[in-house]
Amino acid sequence: MNQTIHHLLTGQLASWETARNNYAALSGVRVKELNVNGILYKVQFNPARIVSSGAKVDAKSILERKCFLCPANLPPVQKGIPFGGHYNILVNPFPIFPRHLTVPELAHTPQRIATRFTDMLELAEALTDFGFDRPLYTFAREGFAPFRDEYKAACVNLGRHVTFDLPGGGTGSGTAIDVDADGQLIVRTDSGEEHVFTGEVSVRGIYGSL
Repeated sequence: MNQTIHHLLTGQLASWETARNNYAALSGVRVKELNVNGILYKVQFNPARIVSSGAKVDAKSILERKCFLCPANLPPVQKGIPFGGHYNILVNPFPIFPRHLTVPELAHTPQRIATRFTDMLELAEALTDFGFDRPLYTFAREGFAPFRDEYKAACVNLGRHVTFDLPGGGTGSGTAIDVDADGQLIVRTDSGEEHVFTGEVSVRGIYGSL
């Protein structure tokens, strides 16, 4: 799998001008290291990424825009490698890493992590050349516990009012108070505590819900 993905990346940079130009632009990216509560973070200034990160994400814009991850809507030049029977490994044309992959479902479906940990661990095991192995193998052996304190320190949701998706549809809301042993956000609501994955949570700020 490593060799197959290396060939995919090499081929896409040779044939796809947008991807080639944006990967070349990484050489001009400015990176600053910040210490936040004893944890080091790298902040990246990457102007070529603005087309992707600046895309409108309001409900109206999303409904009017074709899903750019669905196979039928990919640019003709973009190629993928199937994985696991229902994923498509793609080269991200707006990278933040020298080798930046995107792994969407083949079917149009919410890209939520909650049911995909096993799939992602299998992918990490197959792609050891791409830097996935160490933390994900630790997670596979020991679960979320080794990461919980660091995750809590970096979690911007704690102490804030959040909204979250409900399993049966609709949304709930409350105050995020903690992170449980499985990595789910504990939210105190009017009816009690809810445990939700942060990928299903949004926080309203001055720019709207994030």
